[in-house]
Order: sequence, then structure tokens, then C-alpha cells
Amino acid sequence: MTFQNTKATAMEKKKNAVNAFKSWDNFKQWVLVPDTALDRHSHGETGPTWSNEDLDPTPPEKRTWRCKYSLDNPIHGCLIEM
Repeated sequence: MTFQNTKATAMEKKKNAVNAFKSWDNFKQWVLVPDTALDRHSHGETGPTWSNEDLDPTPPEKRTWRCKYSLDNPIHGCLIEM
């Protein structure tokens, strides 16, 4: 990242922070946390779920590995192939 990109990013963040404190609605929008895959999967009966997105199951389209099942595996589990 170049100095100009870094400066532009910092200025944008500053502008967003200043704007957030201009009204209660702006502040709520600024601190809003987007839904994670776990939130989208839940049935919504218990309300919002806070989670660490890194610990949510990896969706198939983002996996960099594949599962190979083997009957030779004593626990009949998944053998990870990278």
C-alpha cells in the first residue's frame, strides 16, 4: 500500500468517525456489526448471535481443501487433502 493510499484510507476513516458522532442514528449505523454466516444460519428465535467469524464453518465456495472419506480410517472421518 502506498503512502497516498494509506493517507486516503486514514482520511476516509476520520470522516466516517466524525460523521458518526453527529447524530444517534449515524452512531448506531457506524457501530453496526454485519451478520456472520452463523447469524444467517440461525432461525432467529434467540435474537442476534455474536460469534468470531473465523470460527464459523467455512462455506464450501471458500474452502481451500477437500474432504476425502476413507473406510480405512478407523473413525470413518474426513481425511483432509490440501
